Amino acid sequence: AREHLHWSGASPELFLNAFPPSLNGLYVIGMVEASGLGWQGRFAQAELVASYIRALENDPARAERFRERIRTEKWPDLTGGYRYLGLDRMSYYVNKDAFRSALRRERDALEAAA
Repeated sequence: AREHLHWSGASPELFLNAFPPSLNGLYVIGMVEASGLGWQGRFAQAELVASYIRALENDPARAERFRERIRTEKWPDLTGGYRYLGLDRMSYYVNKDAFRSALRRERDALEAAA
């Protein structure tokens, strides 16, 4: 299972800290840290996962396009220009504004009318 999570150092590499690129059906909520992110950021992360699950049920082609992007495209930069220290405890740090913006953009794309 460790290889499916693309473990790199102290934490797995997950799209928006939630989606393993090669393991569909497993979602991680809350493995993210940012100054001021709080529960609202984790709630937005859960909303994105829920939007994806709805797309699986209601628009499988849209859900597959999302998964394909996770597997093949360059992921968004979530640092907001900050240079986080290479410490294990900071391996899943993001910039709250960059993170929430990326979550919102992906959720909106999954929920857009077909």
